[in-house]
Amino acid sequence: MSDPQSQPTLRVVPEPKGLRRGTLAVPELVANNIAEVAPAIATIFVFAAIVAAAGVGSPFVILIACIGFACHVNSTAEFSRVSPSAGFYATYCARAFGPRVGATIAGGYLLAMFVFYSAVFFQIGVWVSTVVQNVWAFNLPWWVAALVLEAVVMALLIRGVRISVLTAVSLFAIEATLLFICAIVMLVTSWSYISGAGFNPANITGGAGGFGLGFVLAIFLFLGASGSSPLAEEAREPRRALPRAIWAATIVAFCIYLFMAWAMVVGSHNDVTVLQAATFPFVGAAASAGSWLPYLLYFAGFTSAMGVLFGTGNAGSRVLFNSARDGLFPKVVTRIQPRYQTPWVAIAAPIVLAMIGTLILGSRVGAGNAFNYTATLATDLFMVVFIVTNLATIPYFWRHHRSEYSWFRHFAVPLLGVVAFGYPLYESVLPSQAAPYSWFGIAVLVAYGLSFGWALVRNHQIKDMGRLLADDVVTTEEPTPGPTAAAA
Repeated sequence: MSDPQSQPTLRVVPEPKGLRRGTLAVPELVANNIAEVAPAIATIFVFAAIVAAAGVGSPFVILIACIGFACHVNSTAEFSRVSPSAGFYATYCARAFGPRVGATIAGGYLLAMFVFYSAVFFQIGVWVSTVVQNVWAFNLPWWVAALVLEAVVMALLIRGVRISVLTAVSLFAIEATLLFICAIVMLVTSWSYISGAGFNPANITGGAGGFGLGFVLAIFLFLGASGSSPLAEEAREPRRALPRAIWAATIVAFCIYLFMAWAMVVGSHNDVTVLQAATFPFVGAAASAGSWLPYLLYFAGFTSAMGVLFGTGNAGSRVLFNSARDGLFPKVVTRIQPRYQTPWVAIAAPIVLAMIGTLILGSRVGAGNAFNYTATLATDLFMVVFIVTNLATIPYFWRHHRSEYSWFRHFAVPLLGVVAFGYPLYESVLPSQAAPYSWFGIAVLVAYGLSFGWALVRNHQIKDMGRLLADDVVTTEEPTPGPTAAAA
């Protein structure tokens, strides 16, 4: 049975209202995804938080997170194949459950992106400040670095999707090379400690609670793996290109993180005390292997953080732009920069607001603590989106794509994804967690309650939400006068 909504419905979007179509090929989409994953800065920062929760068993936690995230990627790739859209999860859920659910997911996703932006700002600010202090013994405030670098990124995002993606691709190539050099040297210098201890669940510190919190943080590692999906209108052949890009980037990210986590544990001689004593365990293990290796990581972390700023800026802005085009937000958000055909309001507004929030929160709790809080809360908010999207896969493909329905891809795997995210989310938001994590469950409920309330307020404006797909959008050109036009 075919989906009436999926039938091509020509909807003309006159210039300069449309995004620049056909700009990105599969290799660029893959690299954009991996750059948004930001393996170097995540290995440095997020590994530290995972190690604090799970200890030597951190590689096992990351392995299980890989499996759980793969279940979710299956749903994202399947939806991208049949319903490519700049609306991303909002479009998928709207087509499965109706406009109100789609609008609620759009609001929750955008709130999660707002918190995620803040986490990345703390991440890059603290890292640059740390590097400057270690190399030049100069105390550079973290917020100065964050403001300057984000201003540069925002300007390039507005300048055009292609230049921002190519910049992110170049940055990823540098960080990946430097990461693997460090990991290989760690393994070579600690070869006598090579074992599978990191993949033994008995080595997880804190039992189920340590696993739950570590899993949530491990999911944070992969949040950008589907980041090219909102670029559907700017991709060439999006129904073919997006699923390939999503799976390719996810597999590469899995391989990088598992290898880096294993090398870190081996380089720390499988010693939980050594791991948890270091501010950045991966950097500490690298320094033990060679005093020159941290300098490679200093640069890799910088290029990685810049890459994730480009990736998240592109993805979040397209979802916000599409949500406004669907009626969820005021039309001013749909404004396009005429020359570069980028949604400049949707790019600039959330970045500026997140930066203001970052400065306020950082001044109150410190940038390091603020990163841990915002990274965890953003992941909690995202996991609700992931759970609903996995659930949406089951009825949507049964009702609208029955002829290609797979009990494995469209039923079993999505259900596994619900379980994979549901249990850790429950563990992460339990009131028994230390403050402020004990309040995150309430924060998630409030966030989605506000999102649903806003969907009700905009009920009449969002009735067509989720109908517009990437290949429904065309741009118009002025007709060339000719004999037929003259005769008419």
